[in-house]
Amino acid sequence: MEDIEEMSIATAPQPPKWWFCCIDNSHMCLRTEFCQHLNSINPNIQFILELEDTKGQGLPFLDTITTRMGNAAESE
Repeated sequence: MEDIEEMSIATAPQPPKWWFCCIDNSHMCLRTEFCQHLNSINPNIQFILELEDTKGQGLPFLDTITTRMGNAAESE
């Protein structure tokens, strides 16, 4: 799994701003296109994209809810 993650970051036109992993869970700030790129690395391993809700309630990751402060996902 680590090889797939490293390859996808190294070959991505716009890699994620952050990427946290724990066993089979990943949490990252990315553009939708990166998920498609990530899934193209190995067709036997597919990542599921779960978007932040529109009410700003954040995303679950492990036993926490993560929220974003500011516009961290906007392009620079």
